[in-house]
Amino acid sequence: MDSFALGADRRLAHVAFPLISIQEVARMYHVSVRQLRRWESAGLMPPRTKHGHRLKYQKTEIATFMASRGKERRSEPLPDPRSLRMERRRALKQSPILPPATKEGAG
Repeated sequence: MDSFALGADRRLAHVAFPLISIQEVARMYHVSVRQLRRWESAGLMPPRTKHGHRLKYQKTEIATFMASRGKERRSEPLPDPRSLRMERRRALKQSPILPPATKEGAG
């Protein structure tokens, strides 16, 4: 598949699924759900659309709103916090926390 076909597929996916949940907004723009809820209660967020039993936002309206707030969409997802924790544990097991004690002469 060439790059043009991939781009067309992404555009079609964007058109086919123009709605986004608040959790997806938080992940895409690196903003906490709590902050988004604060903006929502202050009346700053764009209006929500009911999709089944869930409330979702229009992707285009969110993109406009986030651009006005100075937030850029992340091109890659945030790392899984569990994997970072495991890496830290492995590093601590491999290296001692304190350097080995040195013998100092009393003289």
